[in-house]
Amino acid sequence: MTGSIILFLPVAACFFWMAITAMMASRTHTFRLFLGLLLATGLFLLTDAFYDAPGTPYSILRKMALLSQFTAPCLMPLVWMYMRALRRHELPKVIHYIWILVPVTLFTGGILLTHIAGDVQIEAFLRRLYTEGNGIVQEYQGGVFRTYYYWVVVAFRLVLLVEVLLLLGAYIRTFVRQHFHPRNVLGFFRGQKIRLIELQSFFILLLFFVFPLKALLYKDFLDQHVWISFALSLLLVIAIFAISYTSMFASKAEVSIRDMRISWRYNFGDQDKSEVVEEMISDLVEDAETEALKRIQGKIGESLDVEAVSRGDVILEKHLAADIFAAVANAWDDGGLLSRFQQLMFRDRKFLQPGLTLADVADALNTNKTYVSKMVNNTYNLGFPELLNTLRIDYAEEYILHHRDARQDEIAKACGFVSASTFNIIFKKVTGVTPKVWIASQSPSIDKQA
Repeated sequence: MTGSIILFLPVAACFFWMAITAMMASRTHTFRLFLGLLLATGLFLLTDAFYDAPGTPYSILRKMALLSQFTAPCLMPLVWMYMRALRRHELPKVIHYIWILVPVTLFTGGILLTHIAGDVQIEAFLRRLYTEGNGIVQEYQGGVFRTYYYWVVVAFRLVLLVEVLLLLGAYIRTFVRQHFHPRNVLGFFRGQKIRLIELQSFFILLLFFVFPLKALLYKDFLDQHVWISFALSLLLVIAIFAISYTSMFASKAEVSIRDMRISWRYNFGDQDKSEVVEEMISDLVEDAETEALKRIQGKIGESLDVEAVSRGDVILEKHLAADIFAAVANAWDDGGLLSRFQQLMFRDRKFLQPGLTLADVADALNTNKTYVSKMVNNTYNLGFPELLNTLRIDYAEEYILHHRDARQDEIAKACGFVSASTFNIIFKKVTGVTPKVWIASQSPSIDKQA
């Protein structure tokens, strides 16, 4: 029972990844080609599993022999078409499917010969062939069984051997032209980026190193060395999982282990939500085009309701600080680090504390300053001092509008600056003008609105 499970594991792996690919990778340009490759591989491995399993009824072996006539010769051409689409980002044309004539011819010929000889007679012939070896063929001089043997066994293996050699030649040519090298794969496992086509090429080589052995070894040999079938089946499972998993990233030119890991990180909990979402947003921003980011920015602005926040006699409305916080506020839960940071700085007005440092904020949030610094940089594209000054100047603008007669040292102290001179320097750096020039530029209508 255990042996049968191991033999059929590659079949299960193929159909498992067909379902996963259909759900998660339907937008890749190689989607249909890869599904076809998985289907053909799964059907061939199904025939091979019955072929390798000791004690399989010969009525089933007869049917599996015919099915393999069609499925096995499809594999190498499908691999070539898939790799070509992956390299050139274009789907195959009708002329590229001319190879289908080979498996159709083999399959049709096998059916005709089986029909001429009779099912029961073919089963008896296979029983002798698989138990006594190829030497029995000499007893069938000029008969239909000899023709059946040469068509279903010999011609089938020759076709596979020719296809494997052609595919190997195409691979060698690609490896040389594209400068593929095993050290790049080693670098991938160490966290470096690698071209997806290069990574997939090495995984497919592993698959088709095992495939000819599975297809060309005779049953009497495999029955005597069952452990070989088990070992080859396990290698096939590893290769299928590696190829199928990486195929979900077929739309990317390069990938790294981190890129692949992030694709599964949407299943996060409350404790690590902040860190995970920050990483995902950062990665998406790296890949997104400028126009796409502008459209997203517009949608965020339309959907968010930035409420005015009362601060005694000062009302902070839709100014820079409010926009900065509102742009990401709805993406976080109340327990997330960013949410707590916003509450500390925006609602509790921690930024008004003179001499506030990154370490002070980290202590207030019960975390380390390195992580807070990374969060601020990733979220606002600003360093902590820059963000702090932006918040203070934004508040200072509102304060000045409501306290036109206040002295600069009073404004500086109210807004968290240690001195009036520092306030003047920072105000000009952020706004481009001094506080006096700025207040002179504000019209009465703006004052009333404020």
